[in-house]
Amino acid sequence: MNRAERLMNLTIMLLGARGFVSREQIRANIAGYPEDDENFQRAFERDKEELRELGIPLRAGDDSVWHDQPGYRIERGEYELPELDFTPAEAAAVALAAQVWTSQAQSAQAVRALGKLRAAGVSLDSERVPVALPSLAVPEESFETLARALGKRQRVRFGYRGHPREVEPWLLLSRGGSWYLHGRDVARDEPRLFRLSRITSAVAVISPAGAYEKPEVAVAELRASLEPEADAEAVIAVRAGRAPALTRVGQPVEVAAPFAGYGCYRVRYSTQRDFPAQLAAFGPDVVVVEPQELRQQVVKHLEEVARWPS
Repeated sequence: MNRAERLMNLTIMLLGARGFVSREQIRANIAGYPEDDENFQRAFERDKEELRELGIPLRAGDDSVWHDQPGYRIERGEYELPELDFTPAEAAAVALAAQVWTSQAQSAQAVRALGKLRAAGVSLDSERVPVALPSLAVPEESFETLARALGKRQRVRFGYRGHPREVEPWLLLSRGGSWYLHGRDVARDEPRLFRLSRITSAVAVISPAGAYEKPEVAVAELRASLEPEADAEAVIAVRAGRAPALTRVGQPVEVAAPFAGYGCYRVRYSTQRDFPAQLAAFGPDVVVVEPQELRQQVVKHLEEVARWPS
């Protein structure tokens, strides 16, 4: 029996139990565990951790039946999802979030989350996902470790621009095509912002879970601090219903669109950011009308992408 099947059987058993189930009952009724005590204990501890990481509310307790060891159960009320009612926009946002993760582990988590939502009858609007997807940045290699540490409130250590840093992660956010970690720099005892692309060593977790409390973070103010001042202006044509990240910040203008089904917008941008690459990511849904210099930069970027090996 493979581990996935054993975990499924363990979940069914603990979910259907009326009281707490002892380890010996689990060992006797769930196939696939090692026979010797030491290896059984190791396997069972791994299974418990896996169930909790999957979001299954595994409880340990004593209902006065098993006095020498704790019993385990899964509360049905905590396990089952409440009735969910998403608007089309919210359903599209969920589908979009599932496609942000590019690493194997994060993809698996997204698949599990979507599976739970679909089982609850939620219709996820994946058709609207490509509209917004190009504006998302690809996470750095350190993203997965930091995300796990943040979720468990574990301190981390890493090299940053060649210097060791010990940090309590508070938030991960993407801005301007880059990912950032916001948290408390332990040595300096103050909040700091770290750009993930500037991390120069592997991220190491250095504390148990729950090592610190996360404060409330003013996300809007933090994002604004990462936004450079706009110092240039462009007129862009956008296919109807596409590129909402641009149309939200742009002003409609009465300029003849280069193609039918497009509308023109005046957009201010910063030359300090890689704006041509951001526009190129929208493909044929966005066309630069002016200035010509920006148009040429977008074309050059697309030509370079076209030369990448498939």
